Amino acid sequence: MTIINTKLVKISPRSINNKLIFITVAIFLLFSTLLISSCTKKENEPLARKGILDLRTWNFELNGPVELSGEWEFFWKEELKPADFLNHKAPEPSGFIRLPRIWNGYRLKGEKLGPDGYATFRLRLLTGRAGRQLAVKVNEAYSAYSIYINGSRLGSGGVFGKDPEHEEPRPLSQVIAFSADRTDLEIIINVSNFHDINGGIDSPILLGEEQAISDIREKNLFYEIFLFGSIIFMGFYHLFHYAIRRTDRSSLYFGIFCVATSPYSLTFGERYLLDLFPHVSWTLLMKIVIVLFYLGAPIFAMYWHSLYPEEFSKKILRAIQAIGAALFIVAAAAGPQVLFYSLKAYEAFILIACIYVIYVLIVSSSRKREGSIIFLTGFLVLFLAILNDSMYDNGIINTGIFIPWGIFIFLISQSVILSVRHARAFTSVERLSTELAEKSDDLQNLNIRLEQIVQKRSRKLEKSQDEMKTLLQVFGEMNDNLLQVTRELENAHKTMEQDMEMAASVQAKYFPPAPPRTKDWDIVFIMKPLSIISGDLYDFYMEGDRLTGVSLFDVSGHGAASGLITMITKSISHRNFIGSYSVGLNDIMQKINAELIQEIGKVGSFVTGVMLRFRQDSIDYVNAGHPDIIIKRKESGKSEIVGEEGKKFKGHFMGVPFFNEDDYGVYTFTINRGDSLLIYSDSLIESANNEGEQYGIKRLIQSFDGVSPDATAEEQLNSVMGDFVNYLGGSELADDLTAILLKKV
Repeated sequence: MTIINTKLVKISPRSINNKLIFITVAIFLLFSTLLISSCTKKENEPLARKGILDLRTWNFELNGPVELSGEWEFFWKEELKPADFLNHKAPEPSGFIRLPRIWNGYRLKGEKLGPDGYATFRLRLLTGRAGRQLAVKVNEAYSAYSIYINGSRLGSGGVFGKDPEHEEPRPLSQVIAFSADRTDLEIIINVSNFHDINGGIDSPILLGEEQAISDIREKNLFYEIFLFGSIIFMGFYHLFHYAIRRTDRSSLYFGIFCVATSPYSLTFGERYLLDLFPHVSWTLLMKIVIVLFYLGAPIFAMYWHSLYPEEFSKKILRAIQAIGAALFIVAAAAGPQVLFYSLKAYEAFILIACIYVIYVLIVSSSRKREGSIIFLTGFLVLFLAILNDSMYDNGIINTGIFIPWGIFIFLISQSVILSVRHARAFTSVERLSTELAEKSDDLQNLNIRLEQIVQKRSRKLEKSQDEMKTLLQVFGEMNDNLLQVTRELENAHKTMEQDMEMAASVQAKYFPPAPPRTKDWDIVFIMKPLSIISGDLYDFYMEGDRLTGVSLFDVSGHGAASGLITMITKSISHRNFIGSYSVGLNDIMQKINAELIQEIGKVGSFVTGVMLRFRQDSIDYVNAGHPDIIIKRKESGKSEIVGEEGKKFKGHFMGVPFFNEDDYGVYTFTINRGDSLLIYSDSLIESANNEGEQYGIKRLIQSFDGVSPDATAEEQLNSVMGDFVNYLGGSELADDLTAILLKKV
């Protein structure tokens, strides 16, 4: 068997991550440098002034093509042709507009121009040399144009029109070659726009030698086709990856995103999409591309959520999906200009979404999620490209479209991460293969030993068959004995159940079956024992038809022992309270404790409880280690813990000799008409839902707050218990549950 040395293929994740971080940061800095450098103009490049560009000192062989930038003659709402400028017949220009720029916002006679309209642009060039082949390169002129050079119409994009019905938009990017047979040149461009939100010439027009201009277009075409091919190839690659491994949904989302957004790279620069579909209208092509592009944001958000579900909020995901769907519907149904206006809203939406993704990646990086730093660096490149394109579309900067490049560089970062994962997976496979081979040898040896052991055991089993027969007879006798014992246990269980039912019946007679009826109080209570016998006990103390007091005690433990102690406690507490109106309530509780210690001090159980004595407008209150009682004031409608500001009055629980020397305190508080008191055992606040979270006194107070002060005692208690049951969601009670609600009427 060949053993593979795994040390030769071991890859250090830390070294890989350090190298990848260095590479991605370098790409980010390089992209930023290229973006900044693209904003600059060649040194000493001439600018047109008052419609004249002097190129007599410009050397096309040494310096290359020149941008026809600067002040062009601008004729608004005029369709002028070369013949109109012969013998100075043309009208005076409306002004001089600095190209490249859109005419939106350009001031004429104190008013700003909008996107709709048509105009003529004219520039005269002084070349100082005749008889050579030159060419001009036109990129973006919205939405249709015709170009005249030295009196001849040499090119067009779409059909120029003076209204939407006669215009056919098709802003072609093209190279127009011509023979410069004079030392001065005249370029006239008629531009109309009724289908885009921008009008005018938004990209520099290049002039240079024919071969140099053609080389620029071919190089641009190569870059754009390369970008398109790379993005769509990566998209199909991820879709194929998902088809093989369907558990990785991030590959599905990323593949759909790449395929949907890839045509976008063919709609700018050289606009190769128009060359691919020469007979399809530009409006239809843009609608298809933009509609597909709008799918990118929600799908991209789903991609990030699948990678970082803990950091990427599902609510944010749903919001991005909803906004993306709305923009998708608008783009699919809208006309041309609404379609392009929706792009502005989409740009703002994308920028906000990108900022959130950067936040998610920063959080993921701080939590050291796999690949998060490389993801962050690659995404920062994409974000910078989106930010650049947004400012370029709004005329803030004059750089160009960089989103396709941003997506391409971002794809590289994804590919790097994918390669690292594959390398690690390959290393793991090799290591597991080696371990599997070693385990296989061990299993073969173990199998041989097991066969030998089985043979020995078989011989022993043959010898022990007689012994087994003997044992079976013994087991048969034991089984008969077990059946007899089982019948005796069943009889004992029935007897115990009968005893428990009898004990429960006896206990029930000790508790008031219904709340007393008084003219001053509306009283209601609920009691739910955890078993047939309750460890909770309650009592109401009456003098005639007047309520003088109420108590609630909770005995530790469950079952018959606790039930017996409740009856002892009931007898002791009732006897000490009745007839002791002049004795302090704390002294009464001390006497009850002393008698309980004498009765149950050696049992090991303890008792908690509260006792209240009612006077005309006030209540004396003693607490022996029991949960706080709550009062709801009618005047404010708010609920609060009684005595919260002076909890030192609360005493220890009862029935424990260790605490016999400690005294109880009395807290006296006022009670007004319409106020309600809630007394309860600890099960109400200590019971928990399916997640293990207790109901708690804070939620109990919130629930009591939500009850109307004008509701009856029964309505108030039903509301609180309804919220309690809903919170538990089917979970069992923590202990016996008793709750008493008294409302002063």
